Amino acid sequence: VSKESEANGQGFKPRKSDVFITTYAKCGTTWTMQIVHQLRSGGDMDFEEITEVIPWDVLALDCKQDLNSEQKYFPRCFK
Repeated sequence: VSKESEANGQGFKPRKSDVFITTYAKCGTTWTMQIVHQLRSGGDMDFEEITEVIPWDVLALDCKQDLNSEQKYFPRCFK
């Protein structure tokens, strides 16, 4: 994680409707992200890596993702 990307994620202002997926380390975060995405999308699996559809706030800038942009499905979700 670059310092710029971390600062970008920490400065992100979420919307009231945004959902953040948080779990304890090594306790199923990716699995939980998959479940949340399947529920909000009706089963869409058109992605290579889950963080393409549920960005990680502090890695978004490094991955060339705009945290303020709309996502394909509602609500917007973040790790």
